[in-house]
Amino acid sequence: MRHIPLAAAALLLLGACYGSHGVLEEFECPEGRPDDPEEVPPVDLLFVIDDSESMEEEQDALRDSFDDLLRALVTGDAGADGVRDFPPVTDLHVGVVTADLGVAVASGCSGGGPGDGRSGVLRRGDCGGAGFVSVDPEAPEASVAEFACLASVGVAGCAVEQPLEAALL
Repeated sequence: MRHIPLAAAALLLLGACYGSHGVLEEFECPEGRPDDPEEVPPVDLLFVIDDSESMEEEQDALRDSFDDLLRALVTGDAGADGVRDFPPVTDLHVGVVTADLGVAVASGCSGGGPGDGRSGVLRRGDCGGAGFVSVDPEAPEASVAEFACLASVGVAGCAVEQPLEAALL
């Protein structure tokens, strides 16, 4: 048992003595900004929305600002100044889940049903459709209304938020 600390210290010292011996070559970073790609690959954008009791104002702000985000993505003009800042996204899907996965130990935290955005499943709600918004870059305004419907998750969710887990599911 008393040899374990000695062995651990020896391993640490051996690790500290290891060198790369030229395995990594010198690399010079190019000057300036890299060239923009000609085309942006398809983008799937997932919003994990907290539907706990205190989030009503934040949900309103998200719905209100989504049109600006969408406009920037499909035009490539982030600053709304008429200057293209990046290549526009031509193939964009937007989905919504909530941070409510349900937990057995808290009241009101039983998880959700199909299509309500809980349990990491894409939200359909009363919006119909496929559970995601397929954005038409030529007419993004229709997608704003679809997103507003999907993002209206309410504030009756579990107070034990699990946003990262919801995104993984």
